[in-house]
Amino acid sequence: MSPTIIVLIVIMLILCARLLYKKSLSNPHPLPPGPMSLPFIGCTIQMLLTQPTFRWIHNLMDQFNTQILCIRLGSSTHVITVTSPELACEFLKKQEAIFISRPDFFSAYLMSDGYHTIIFSPPGDQWRKMKRIITHDMLSSQVNKWFQPKRHEEANQLLGYICNQIQNGDNIT
Repeated sequence: MSPTIIVLIVIMLILCARLLYKKSLSNPHPLPPGPMSLPFIGCTIQMLLTQPTFRWIHNLMDQFNTQILCIRLGSSTHVITVTSPELACEFLKKQEAIFISRPDFFSAYLMSDGYHTIIFSPPGDQWRKMKRIITHDMLSSQVNKWFQPKRHEEANQLLGYICNQIQNGDNIT
């Protein structure tokens, strides 16, 4: 190689390092610790090679000796895992507005018939209304107690069906 190409490569590397250093200084909220990741693909290969994934995540948390861990998937997606109930409550209740962001896909819009479901709906007023209805009217302890006898009845019917299938020697598929 000629010396000019080597000098250009070194200058490019220095500029890239400066740019990355400035990005790390400009972030007022640094991410939690996490494993080293590859450019563009993150930790996806490590995660896929180590099955089951939850054990890999727990081993990483043990290695880093932390209750919160950041795993990078792809070029810009960060997954933050938490094992502490206090931190989970902080995420889900107090800091919900920050952590509910998700990408907006046209396929999600089509599948939910114009974001009429809470699963695919982007965060906003409609999502908050749907969440309030679900938590108050569908997932409340009163509704849970009201459906308890029906769940027991269905479970007994299912177990009876399985026992009958086993006694008759039929396949349960």
